[in-house]
Amino acid sequence: MTKCERLEPQSYCVAVGIDVSFFSEEVRERMEEDMKKNITDRVLAVHPYKLPTEEDYAKKGRCKTHVKDEGSKEKRTTIYATSSDEMIQKLYDHYFGKAKKKSRSSFEEVFRRVIDHHREFSTIKEQTIVDHEREFKRFFADDPFVKKSLSDISIADVASFLDRAHIKVSEKNRQRGQKVIEKHRHNSIRTIINMVYGFANTYESANLINPILSLDYGRFPYYDGEKVGEHPWFDESDRDKLAIAFDSIKNPDAGDLCVGFIIETAARNSEARAIRFGDFHFDAEVPHVRICGFARDGHRDEEIKADSYAGKRNQPMTERLVRIFEKAKEVSWSDEFLFVREPCYVKGNEVLISMSNVERKMKRLCKSAGVQYLPPHQVRHSEATIMAKQEKGAQAIQRRLGHTGPEMGQKYQRDFALSVVATGADLSQSIPIKNAPKH
Repeated sequence: MTKCERLEPQSYCVAVGIDVSFFSEEVRERMEEDMKKNITDRVLAVHPYKLPTEEDYAKKGRCKTHVKDEGSKEKRTTIYATSSDEMIQKLYDHYFGKAKKKSRSSFEEVFRRVIDHHREFSTIKEQTIVDHEREFKRFFADDPFVKKSLSDISIADVASFLDRAHIKVSEKNRQRGQKVIEKHRHNSIRTIINMVYGFANTYESANLINPILSLDYGRFPYYDGEKVGEHPWFDESDRDKLAIAFDSIKNPDAGDLCVGFIIETAARNSEARAIRFGDFHFDAEVPHVRICGFARDGHRDEEIKADSYAGKRNQPMTERLVRIFEKAKEVSWSDEFLFVREPCYVKGNEVLISMSNVERKMKRLCKSAGVQYLPPHQVRHSEATIMAKQEKGAQAIQRRLGHTGPEMGQKYQRDFALSVVATGADLSQSIPIKNAPKH
């Protein structure tokens, strides 16, 4: 880097290699703000010299700072910039840009270190670690992908690997007479890739961009062998039957109440399990429950799955939510959380009920209501699909479900419109096809 080198300010996301071209403008702006803060914080944490202020740039136009350089006489090198954005990007490239070239560990080597770290330091259950090892052996073993260094793996490499994994595992499943479920396969692969890159960046200062962030999953099949006319969601009639069946439960326990909460709010499973009594606001002008936490390993985290702008949201109070609140007051031994394990099953800080508990209760409720069982998360899919059928906008779906951006709502609108065409249903009774986003 020379003293005269200039770097035109650019997108912070682009500067670190994240492709955001397929996100909406609103989402790109929020991602840009988050990335700018992340990059700035990382630079300030390691930069020992004073940085110019905005007033300095306004007066002088071109300002400077220094970085250490043991090879020079002054033991430092001067860096010039005409704005704070340009300066931060230059410093980020100086301190962290070279880290990519230094990270020569293969994907498989880092995965093994992740597993060792989990066993020695984390609270992850042994069975979960065993599952990760089994999935790695199933999808990744003996593939050239795992021999490449993390620095050299591109988006195209991941896409090609998914194609190979599809062929290899599909053939094994056919030999065993098993049905191929694409969604589960992609989720397992994505989990392992995210885990490897996250570990490398967090514990090994690799400063790598996870190529899966820019992968277009719409190009890959999610389910295999779906029949036209079948739909993996509850329709309005199913939803009404589930609500009636829930109301008829005489002595609901924590799991029953949590399922009722999910049906009423379309919250994620982990969001519902993390609800506190303090999240209910009866004294507000519009009574509501605040969804603002996430259950992780039996305890509550204050983070949310989507970004805080969209993920933390209010749901209007309904009579059913009030009844759930009142009943939880009776059955919960905790003064903080609505849905908790029985005291005899609490281990360490695992206070909140488990996901498997909620799934069991959902199965019982579906059986009682006389509808086909679908996992609790499909309540969200159902809510979005019903809203699309009712011609609600993508942003309304986003606000209801807490998606990061309206793109997911547009997907539901498009999928529903296409399903209407595929099944030959009466378009006059559903969302007009002209309202569906173009491909």
